[in-house]
Amino acid sequence: MSRRMLIGMVIASLLISCSLSTEAELVRHTLDLPDLALVDAEYVLKDARQDPIAIKARTISLYDATNTAHLTDFTFSQRDSKGAVTLTGQADRAEANTKSLDATLSGNVMIVDHVNDLYIAADQLLYRHDDKQIKAESDQLVTIVYGQGKRVEGYGLDGDLGHSIFSYDRIVTGVIDQ
Repeated sequence: MSRRMLIGMVIASLLISCSLSTEAELVRHTLDLPDLALVDAEYVLKDARQDPIAIKARTISLYDATNTAHLTDFTFSQRDSKGAVTLTGQADRAEANTKSLDATLSGNVMIVDHVNDLYIAADQLLYRHDDKQIKAESDQLVTIVYGQGKRVEGYGLDGDLGHSIFSYDRIVTGVIDQ
């Protein structure tokens, strides 16, 4: 085998190796990029079981491969069939499953239940869409203000937004009464 042929084979194998490496890297980076990115967007979530939820966000990034959506600086509102606002809220960030509509809200989370005169504030809340459940881990402080300014603060929360039933792992201040 001639020296030229040997050098040519080495260069070809390096090029093929670099080409495969670059292609694998490109595929990995492609999965990191959203399939759809919206800026200063308005989006309406609607399913057959609940009233639509209108969302306004600084950014919404949708990832089809993982069925996730990332939102930043967003607000949301829900209206009943008569057009009355029933639920509003906001957060700095959210990661949501685009199939189940479950979400993790984080950073200055606020939810207002207008029907039951209820205000919930936390740094992070998990939301399960199907049964309107919210949850905060046991190390997360959550504040609930209800009625005529009654206030309860505590760590860890399990809540049912549909029935306005809430329980804390540990109450720091306030009293829950009926």
